[in-house]
Amino acid sequence: MILDATAGNRVIWRLKNPPNVIFLDVETRLPRKPDIYADNRLMPFRNEVFDMIIFDPPFSWGEEFGVYNRYVNEKRRIEESKGTKPFTYYGADKYKSRGELISAIYKTQVELSRVLKSDGVLMLKWGEVDIPLTNVLTVFQGWMEMMRLYIDDPSQTAGKTQTYWILLCKKNGGIKQTDLTNMLSAMASPPTALSDSPSCPQPHPTPRQHQLFEYQ
Repeated sequence: MILDATAGNRVIWRLKNPPNVIFLDVETRLPRKPDIYADNRLMPFRNEVFDMIIFDPPFSWGEEFGVYNRYVNEKRRIEESKGTKPFTYYGADKYKSRGELISAIYKTQVELSRVLKSDGVLMLKWGEVDIPLTNVLTVFQGWMEMMRLYIDDPSQTAGKTQTYWILLCKKNGGIKQTDLTNMLSAMASPPTALSDSPSCPQPHPTPRQHQLFEYQ
């Protein structure tokens, strides 16, 4: 079973409804709805249930990348007029600073390690819009890099910045929580408390998903 932990509008997927993929996102206003509404820093799954996880976090932060409503309305107007697919929403407006973004990535990778099988793999996508890949990978201390793909397709890059797909596996079958303060200090950013998760509709899993959930 595969988890897309940052589903967005599934723009990176050619097959939009594959039978072996769970799509998760915290944003409730996406035109293409996820299977599960949840914060990927605190997911409703049992330990070690996924064979592969896709993680495509925002590459930057702040309103310059578009507050949701303003960004959505303009993109929807343009793309619906052309009859094209739903827009790509990056979620950068959910973070006010570099520290908030790095804190979120750190906490998410801890949770991804928890729900990924010991022999599973994580596919991380990163674009060097504001933070170099080498800095981001320091957050993934409990992981080993297996493969690095350099993306040159203009449709998958932001301007002239380099974009990567990184294949990771867990070290020694898993990681333990480390000191977030030290991690963020290494990035020259102060720690930021995790804000309360937004109120989301309760998920309604299909029969194929029932065995995945903590509360089932």
